[in-house]
Amino acid sequence: MSKVIKTVLVPYSAQAMFDLVDAVETYPAFLPWCGASEVHSRDQLHTKATIAIRYFGVAQSFTTINAKRYPQEMTLTLVDGPFKSLDGRWQFIALSETACKVIFELNYTFANASIEKIIGPVMAMIAETFVDRFVLRAEVLAS
Repeated sequence: MSKVIKTVLVPYSAQAMFDLVDAVETYPAFLPWCGASEVHSRDQLHTKATIAIRYFGVAQSFTTINAKRYPQEMTLTLVDGPFKSLDGRWQFIALSETACKVIFELNYTFANASIEKIIGPVMAMIAETFVDRFVLRAEVLAS
């Protein structure tokens, strides 16, 4: 199982960062590996969406349902994709009205060794740069 934990302090509110992460339909605009995204359903408690990875010849997609506790937390659970398991959590801890601590945790295991060999390096890069891309997007939207 691969595990990623990233923590960053940002000069943006917990609400702003939560909304940015929940806006799955905007991911292709700022995540270079995201070829497409589709929101299947969204309400106050859940967002179900599919994200397509298209990067250096790798093309895969996965669907998650994200349980939400606005604006503090979002928990990701795998619905479908090339993983045996995938789960994660975003936490947005308000430090003030204009700053928060973002914690991102992701755990995943591929369905089999063949898929891991193809997607593994791309997924590792995605996981390592994921939070940084959201921070950069927040900067762009704030300016």
